[in-house]
Amino acid sequence: MDERTGWKLFHNCKATDNIGATTTSTAIAITVSSANVAPAVSITSPVNNGSFAVGSTVTINANATDSDGTISKVEFSRGQRN
Repeated sequence: MDERTGWKLFHNCKATDNIGATTTSTAIAITVSSANVAPAVSITSPVNNGSFAVGSTVTINANATDSDGTISKVEFSRGQRN
């Protein structure tokens, strides 16, 4: 299995009595995995409905987090013009 989505583990156990005799169980397999939680992203500036003069340079900043991984890319896209 891919470690990003989960992995398979095989377990067994061994019992030893007071005079040293041992027995080992048969192995069992368990799968450890978790659902991939989508990242969170928001534009931090400029504020919603901000107003700028024509020809101004406008810097857009965003904050992105991923609770179960890392952010590999943040993309900006141009929306509709009203």
